Amino acid sequence: MVRRHIHPAQPDHVHHSAIEFMVTEVQTGASGVSLPVRRRATVISVYMDNVDPKVVRYQAYMVDRMMPSGWKFDQYLFRPKSDDWAPHAFALSQRVEASERDIVIILDIDCVPLTPQALIYLYDGAAAGELIGCIQRANHLSNGAHLYVGPFCMAFDRRVYYGLGSPTFVHSQRGDTGEELTYHWEAGGRRVRFIWPSHCEQPMWELDGSTRFGLGTTYAGLFYHTFNIRDGITRQMFIDKCLSILQTKSEPKGRKVTT
Repeated sequence: MVRRHIHPAQPDHVHHSAIEFMVTEVQTGASGVSLPVRRRATVISVYMDNVDPKVVRYQAYMVDRMMPSGWKFDQYLFRPKSDDWAPHAFALSQRVEASERDIVIILDIDCVPLTPQALIYLYDGAAAGELIGCIQRANHLSNGAHLYVGPFCMAFDRRVYYGLGSPTFVHSQRGDTGEELTYHWEAGGRRVRFIWPSHCEQPMWELDGSTRFGLGTTYAGLFYHTFNIRDGITRQMFIDKCLSILQTKSEPKGRKVTT
């Protein structure tokens, strides 16, 4: 059961204290944890070769641990061509198109689920036609402080996405990477549901005047995102967080990453 704080004519504002889960049917995930039965989904994570391979491996450990069995994890190394001017956005569009499942969940390479229920929560919102995920704001743009679902943690049904004209992930004058999806969901009268920060290790950027996000942000106890992973400054922060959730002091064995 999910209790929602709904503001009329506004996106849902979801906080950790407002979330409860009730499992009636279960299946066993990769970790042996009982999870609600859902149809299969694709979890997409795009990265380039400027990301430390250890970060890639640790994200895979976390997603493998939390993802229901039968789902696909598309952790994709994208090598842009010299004339690609928005490689991350193009790669996201490509992987969404390539998915064999209608429900797609997008995670940045330095964003991980913290509980087995996290991905299920995204799935349920997407299956209901929502654009659901962690809230973000492009503070460098003058766009009325527009809040949107960041493509570092986002889920939707491709059938709704196509019905809204396949909105681009490419940044625009009114939005950063992936922000056009929120604009299109809003214009189409579809629900946008935000997952808000519950803790931030190094607050850096404003959301709504009372809430900030930054390096090492936890969203409603469900997801963790370090930001700026390509710069290397949050690499150890990310690895330490994964180790704390995996409850181990050393890297797990058996995961290989193509570089």
